[in-house]
Amino acid sequence: MDKICVVDFDGTICEFAFPEMGEPKKGVKEALTKIREMGYEIHIFSCRTNVELFKHPIDRQEQVREMKKYMDKFEIPYDQILNKDKPLGHIYIDDRAIGFRDNWEKAVEEMREL
Repeated sequence: MDKICVVDFDGTICEFAFPEMGEPKKGVKEALTKIREMGYEIHIFSCRTNVELFKHPIDRQEQVREMKKYMDKFEIPYDQILNKDKPLGHIYIDDRAIGFRDNWEKAVEEMREL
């Protein structure tokens, strides 16, 4: 596999319930299975590993271990769970993203609709 699909965790893979982990989003297991079948590696990222987001120290590795347990428990396919900011990828799937298709006017319009 040489293509990478980077997927956000909270609000995308699972229902947002931070600091807990909500139920898996409907269809996530099937969708990530199809994405993997399309030849993509699936890399999971999360703000859970962002030290600057929290007022208290966090253990990035512990957050990664908990996300791995969650993914394995619900048998959601993935290749890697990242513990860094903005990972390199070919495609990004995130509940807070706006798809940019070389049209800034459209991007701003989508923001206004949120």
